[in-house]
Amino acid sequence: YITYQASYADIVQTVTASGQIEPVQSVTLTFKSQGYVQECKVKVGDTVKAGQVLAVERSEDLETALEQAQASLDNARASYNRLVSTYPHKVAQAQAQVDQSKSSLDIAKAEFERSEPLFEAGVISQSELDSARASYQSALSQYQNALSNLELTKDKGDIEVAAAQVKSAEAQVSQAQNNLNNCVMIAPFDGFVAAITGNTGQWTAAGTSSEASSSQFSITVSSTELQLAAQVNEADISKVKVGQKVTFTVNAYPDREFSGKLLSL
Repeated sequence: YITYQASYADIVQTVTASGQIEPVQSVTLTFKSQGYVQECKVKVGDTVKAGQVLAVERSEDLETALEQAQASLDNARASYNRLVSTYPHKVAQAQAQVDQSKSSLDIAKAEFERSEPLFEAGVISQSELDSARASYQSALSQYQNALSNLELTKDKGDIEVAAAQVKSAEAQVSQAQNNLNNCVMIAPFDGFVAAITGNTGQWTAAGTSSEASSSQFSITVSSTELQLAAQVNEADISKVKVGQKVTFTVNAYPDREFSGKLLSL
């Protein structure tokens, strides 16, 4: 028998698990707009900083699209400003036509009303009475047309449509500017270039994953900070908690022990 002196000491309970070492962050970047890959400034394995330019897409077509969108916006604003500036003058002209036709109507009505008793008294002929009636009806029609034209002129529907066209043109300029800004691929965080799919000089699709299209150019950036994703047995999961210290080994360095801390379950 092997015997020992009885004493107090710590008892260590170990839970074992296996898993894979992986980056804390990893992202595959693509250009948001279809275009020509003009330059790739990095290679696989390069260390990059957040905000660093990784690749550049040819911008001539995007700059032309922005110029066209800006020209459309300028035209839309000019049309809107023209409608707004001439609106008071057009309303004033329409009101003047109403006033003038009302005056003519009053005169024609008075003439017609004066002609009726004169015809009954035999002073004027039937043709003269008919002429006065026709003049009155014509003046009434012109007055009604002037009133209708005034209502149409006061309607701000054209101005509202022009304002909506300005907003639409502004959105197109914003989209074109955004497309131009996105012709540069930027590193979102500090890390290293894990993979590059495609080559400089190719035409690339827009915004799809590299697996979805053989013509897609992409750069995968991974963080230099690593983590171990391990599967803990269900029977042992109650024995661990967040914050506990852990030790682990990797196949690349079997004789070296690494330490860390449990971040999540």
